[in-house]
Amino acid sequence: MAKGNKIDGLLNGIYRNKWLLMRYFAAALVCGVIRYLINGVFIIIFKQPVGDAALLSWCVWTLIFYPCLKFFVFRFKSSDVYRLLRQIMIYILVCAGLWVTRQLFVSVLYVLTSNQTAALSVGGVMNELLCLWASVKIVFRKK
Repeated sequence: MAKGNKIDGLLNGIYRNKWLLMRYFAAALVCGVIRYLINGVFIIIFKQPVGDAALLSWCVWTLIFYPCLKFFVFRFKSSDVYRLLRQIMIYILVCAGLWVTRQLFVSVLYVLTSNQTAALSVGGVMNELLCLWASVKIVFRKK
């Protein structure tokens, strides 16, 4: 397959799923803002160390982001409670992996660039793309 055909296929796939992608990034933006507000609450009000506050706010984000993905982004409804519980367990494992990859991305990028802002922003973008891919291919895949 020629290189132009692969790029055309990718762009066609993005265009076909444009509303899904817009809903995903809107939900990710809202939940990300909530995560940073909760992180500030843990640091300022509860006097948690920065690392502990980041982990706790990530856990709260995991709890908030799942319903947004399930009901707003993918509009996936299931009447089977066992499938729902399995999906929640897989989601929690994926979010734990995302926590590790986010830390890895930011750390490696900080070492490479020596710029904290660039490392956080590029690492965040890479992690969001990984989160989108994992949500589509692993958590909410149709069997």
